Amino acid sequence: MTIPRLILRELFYRRVNSLLGLLAMIAAVACLVGTMAVLRGHDVQTGRILDVQQAEIEKASKQLGDDYRKIVLKLGFNVFIVPDDVDPDKLHEAGLGGKEMPQEYVHQLANAGILTIDHLLPSLSASIVWPEQNNAQVILTGIRGEVAVAGKKRKRPLIQPVEPGEIVLGAKVAERLGLKEGDQTKLLGRDVKVAKVEQQVRGTNNDNTVWIDLTAAQELLKKEGKITAIQAINCLAPHCHPDESGIPAIDEEVARVLPDTQVLIDMGKARTRIEARKRAAAEATANLEREKKTRGEIKGQLVRFSSILVPLVIVGAGVWIALMLLINLRERRGEIGILRALGVKAKAILAVFLGKALVLGIGGAVLGSVVGLLIGMTYTDMALGELVEPTSLVLVFFAAPLLAIIASWIPAMLAAQQDPAVVLSEE
Repeated sequence: MTIPRLILRELFYRRVNSLLGLLAMIAAVACLVGTMAVLRGHDVQTGRILDVQQAEIEKASKQLGDDYRKIVLKLGFNVFIVPDDVDPDKLHEAGLGGKEMPQEYVHQLANAGILTIDHLLPSLSASIVWPEQNNAQVILTGIRGEVAVAGKKRKRPLIQPVEPGEIVLGAKVAERLGLKEGDQTKLLGRDVKVAKVEQQVRGTNNDNTVWIDLTAAQELLKKEGKITAIQAINCLAPHCHPDESGIPAIDEEVARVLPDTQVLIDMGKARTRIEARKRAAAEATANLEREKKTRGEIKGQLVRFSSILVPLVIVGAGVWIALMLLINLRERRGEIGILRALGVKAKAILAVFLGKALVLGIGGAVLGSVVGLLIGMTYTDMALGELVEPTSLVLVFFAAPLLAIIASWIPAMLAAQQDPAVVLSEE
């Protein structure tokens, strides 16, 4: 009788014993594969959640950029380039004490390739008496269209230019003089039309300002080709300022182009924008880090639980198989003794017992893997293809039969080493 036939007969005639051993292997493999599937599923779910949050952060960053541009429009100009002998404390005083600079400076600055400033606006301001309006004291400011910065996409202007023959009035000027939009009047001998009345802005000179076309202002003030300031916006985008503060020393950049000027920055406005951007970015990043930490803690709990359960089940399965074979050996001492007396060698007896363990190991690996994957699919609610790791399954199919053989080794050796004469005499 061949060894494979003896193994089959052993499995068939000792069905209960074989079934119990198979169940032990199925339990061990199912526990191992189920744990790997759950951990694999957790990693996949974590990746998906983090990808979604990352996408939301990127979307929020884009939205933040849009909001940032709106904030910039509301805050207005915060960089003032003025002659170097202007007192910074008198920055917002009309005329800046009569200090002027060539209008050509704005074009030099625009073509210098300084990426840290946007929206260049030249202006000429002076405090005047408006003779046609009862000698009212007002601030006359001439402006023109914003000058495009070389190398940058042309942006929507923050301040619309005043058309020739028109004026724009500050709220207090209009109220004090009783002027409203559409009214015709004279300004220093010129016929002008009130094109717009600005809303009141408390705490600034804008409420007492009369805006006209820059060329007209230069002619009325007899300061052709002159300006008193270049207003700009300090670009705070990350590509502008890779440094940590977000506010570079742009005065060196401007001084390189316009050496006889100085740069004055309204830091309050700049800080407002920077802090808003930093808070939004920090909050989004913190949320992502919290999610990573939470998912990591959950996985840590699963790993700790499985590190206790899986070894216990595997050891229990091995002990159970060994006990089943020992019981089988005890019940079949007589049969083994007869086989040995008929000339069956000890190696053949050993091969039968180890072969049975091998079959149980292979069967347990197949059925246990199926059960384990079903457990993983149920727990994670994920598809089979997302939970299967071919390399791990191959290792399981090698490890399960090996475990069964190791657990069966001692009972198999005891069976193979029995003396047939002693066994038969006892029987």
